[in-house]
Amino acid sequence: MTTLCSGHYSYRLNGKPQAIAEPWQITSDNGLFLSGQRSVDQLGSLLVRAHYAAARCIAAEFEWAQDGLRKRARYWLDGKSWMWSRDNQPALSAGADDSALLFPLLRAATGPLLSQLDSQPRQVLVPSLHDPSDSNSAFTPVLSMRWLEPIGPSYWRYLGGEYGHTGCVCELNAEHLLKAYHWDSPNGSWDVILDQCDSTSHWSGFSVGESD
Repeated sequence: MTTLCSGHYSYRLNGKPQAIAEPWQITSDNGLFLSGQRSVDQLGSLLVRAHYAAARCIAAEFEWAQDGLRKRARYWLDGKSWMWSRDNQPALSAGADDSALLFPLLRAATGPLLSQLDSQPRQVLVPSLHDPSDSNSAFTPVLSMRWLEPIGPSYWRYLGGEYGHTGCVCELNAEHLLKAYHWDSPNGSWDVILDQCDSTSHWSGFSVGESD
């Protein structure tokens, strides 16, 4: 396994630092993988390992750990359809065909997802984590139409889904990774900053195409 890039995101709510840590790394290991962990103080932590073909996520594994509770899920593209399973349950259809894009929840996954979008709405598949302690809703598939509006060089407004028609503002760096994110949510103004990013000479960023 070769580490190509690694970093860390920090969170602020209404300008105040939050006890949320999100380290991540991109590795080459018979494929391209994005792995990371989002730890929320006194709540729990999310582990993700996502498999990429160029800038498109084609499969991902998720785990939520909280006070002894562990929930696991897996999503994968099976031919022309997206499938998913939770814990040791049988595989289910995620209700989306292969035109939908999977977002594997990590902030480092935002950049490559945005590279697959444009001004035309497109379905994005997001595993729900609004209440991970709820066995019936944890990691269930949520589909919504999402799209982009250019603001300026490296700046985009990301719209649709939970962001509605107001959207959030995303800044990308030269490697197609999220550099900064601002969202005026119903619960306050969120800012996410890439405060650490280290890459090797072998890594030039996610390619824009959908597959290798």
